[in-house]
Formats: sequence, C-alpha cells, structure tokens
Amino acid sequence: MLDYNPRLYAESHSFVQNMMYDPHFGDFFLMGPNDTASVPHWWDSAEPLWITAEKKGLRSALYWWDGCQVEIRGRKPTFCRKYKYVGYAWPTVNEDTREALLSALQLLGNNEMQLVQIYYEPVDFYGHKYGPNSIERKKAVKDIDDLLDLVQREMAGRGLLNKVNLVVVSDHGMTSTDSRGLSVINLQQLIDMDDIQYMIYYGATSMLLPYEVASKNYYIRGLDIPGKSIPTGSSISLGSHGYDPYEVPDMRGIFFARGPGLKKNYISPPLQMVDIYGILCELLGIQPLPNNGTKSVTKGIVALPLSSANRLSQASVDVTTGDLTTGRKKFEDCFQLPI
Repeated sequence: MLDYNPRLYAESHSFVQNMMYDPHFGDFFLMGPNDTASVPHWWDSAEPLWITAEKKGLRSALYWWDGCQVEIRGRKPTFCRKYKYVGYAWPTVNEDTREALLSALQLLGNNEMQLVQIYYEPVDFYGHKYGPNSIERKKAVKDIDDLLDLVQREMAGRGLLNKVNLVVVSDHGMTSTDSRGLSVINLQQLIDMDDIQYMIYYGATSMLLPYEVASKNYYIRGLDIPGKSIPTGSSISLGSHGYDPYEVPDMRGIFFARGPGLKKNYISPPLQMVDIYGILCELLGIQPLPNNGTKSVTKGIVALPLSSANRLSQASVDVTTGDLTTGRKKFEDCFQLPI
C-alpha cells in the first residue's frame, strides 16, 4: 500500500499493512479498490498532506491516490480520481497517466491547483507478479520514464521549469522472492492454528489475532467469511517488499526532484520517508504539522524558505520503482538519493 501519510511513522498514522483488523470497530480494512478502503475511521488517525494544504487555502488534485475519496477530518481534496487497480484489466493505464500528467501541468500553470499527486502502479504490480528483474517490470519502468521525459519537455515548452517543482518518489523498493531463494516459515509447525481467530495478509509480514480463550471446537480458514482473509494457498509472489531496508537494500525507495525551490545538482545523504513531508511543506509554503521528519534534511534540500505569499506550485508523482531512469539521465537539474 502506498503510504498516504508520510509525515508520521505507522505507530501514529495506524496504517500498518494493506489488510488490517480493528478490534475496536470490529471490522477489516482491505486496500482499494475494496469498499472497506473508503470507510472514514481508518483515515482519521492522522492528517495527510493534501488535507493540510486544503485547510491552508491551497487547492489539490489527486489521481488514483488511495484515500483521496475519503472525507478526512471534514475535508476532501478539490479533485480526486479514485484509486484504480491496474490488475483489473486497465489497458489504457499509460494513456490515462499521460492525460493526467498533462492535465496537472495545465492546472499548475494556470494556478488552478497548487498541489497535484499522481500514483502510477504498474511498476509495483508487475514487480509482484513477474519479479523485479522481469521483462514486464522493466517495460513498466521504461513506460513511466518516457512519461516523465514528456512531462519535463512539456514543462520547458510551457515555461514552467522555473515555476513548478516536480518530485518523483516511491513508497518502497522491491526484491525478488523467487521460491529458490526463500526461507519458508511454516506457521503450522510453530503454533496451533486452532488458537488463531484471524490470519491477515502474508508475505514479509502477517497479522495474527488469537482467541482470548483458545477454542478447539472450530477453525476459521479461507475466504468463506465476508471481509476477512485467511490465506491458505502456497503460491508466492515473485517480488515483494516490507522487509527491513537496513538489512535488505532492495527495500530502499527513490527520490528525484527538480524545480525553482530546490538546490540544483545536489546529492543528499539518504533520507527517510518521513522526511519528504517537510520538503513538500516547504515547497508549498505551508507550516508542517508535527512529524517524524528531520528538519536538517529539509533545510539541506530546499533552496530557499518559502512563505505562503511566495508559494510555488508543487507537482508530486509517486512511482513504485527502484530504477527510474533505465540508464538515461532525464533530470539534468535534479538531485537523487536512496531512501
């Protein structure tokens, strides 16, 4: 799941997985496009960037960014195109993304919007399905690389290079989980599964909810209860994430940026996901909410302090990949760093 609120660690914003169970409400969260992803109480623990921007009088547009469809603390973005899962036969995803990117430039150029966020999923989807080094995933990386090349050429042609900041990030990396290189943990050999009420999700992590008093009378399994998932199959994705980035370097994401509010040709030390929030707030000219980011990182990247009176438009594109440029340097005036 893309991190909808990168200013805080999961212990504060409460999104700890793609699938979750809330014992207080007694319900399940399954990431979009499942309807449970639009239930408001899941999103109320913390305020995302676009809501803060809207409260400060800025207008935001989000494309396929899960959560934008939800009213959070009484607010929604000015425009939201609801998250669409690329695995459900979306053959026009690149054409639609191209349209969204060009629309974003028009909105930003006319100052109709001050914040645009666009999520591009194919790099993540094909990494899971075919593996991070597969032909399919490499094609997805090339596709978004070509789209970002188009965006920058359009920015130059429209005179926006000195008016709009472009930020490209990923919310995680991807590593190969081909069965030949895996250490399989068989939970049935470690615990009594009759003591488990729910097993939610699988892969790098899983969530287990035991019975308060273990019952030996019945055993819940499979997908036979609506809104609940207990995986029972043995299939393994060829690519996955969620491992410790300090132990598995493939988990590290990317951060590329260019624009008038950013230092040119600057290579920063590694940063954390929570540091990005402060950078974006500086570029938008808004006061950040309390966050887990490091202020010194923001000061090192942003070229000058920006006030709301001298606000720069901000375009943000989320790309789930660890290899954006596919060998070609498109961001001549950018900096890049691993996160």
